[in-house]
This record gives sequence, C-alpha cells and structure tokens, in this order.
Amino acid sequence: MLTDAEETALLAKGKERYGTRFEAFLQVSLGTGGRRGEVLGLQWTNIDTDGQSVTFTETKGKRDRVIPFNDDLVTVLERVRLQTQQQAGPFTDWYGNTI
Repeated sequence: MLTDAEETALLAKGKERYGTRFEAFLQVSLGTGGRRGEVLGLQWTNIDTDGQSVTFTETKGKRDRVIPFNDDLVTVLERVRLQTQQQAGPFTDWYGNTI
C-alpha cells in the first residue's frame, strides 16, 4: 500500500521517465490492483467506462475477474483511448505488442 505522497511521486517519475502512457499504466494498476500481465493484456472490449469496471481475462487463477474503478480512472482511460484508437488495447502498440 502506498501513501498519497508515494503514489504522487511514483506517477510523476513514471511520466517524466517513460511518458503519459506509462503513467496511465501505473494509474490503472494502482486503481484496479491488477497484476502487470493482467493490465498489459487488457483489450478495449474488457473495459467498461460507463459501468466503471474492467474485466481481467488473463489472470493467474485462470478465471475472469471483474474489478470496479472510480471516476478518476474513467478520465485516464478515456484519455488513453483517444491516443490509441486504432490499437487493440490501451497498452499495446500498432502491432499488438505490449508497451
């Protein structure tokens, strides 16, 4: 568990070093509690910004997990969606490779 100050510092350093998409990756990870592979494996079809939930399908337990998230994460995901409209997921490149 991170304090607010630690979370702010982590997000700022991630953005400074790797850019806004990595910052968004960190925000999704922190906001959902998702593991690295779960978050990187997200597809837009598994993200419901209206219902404010994400479905992790590539889980350690081999079972889907539906995780709710807050309004702040909706804003982050909508921003990333605008940046990655032609890509399968928020954290993939044009070729489907994870960032």
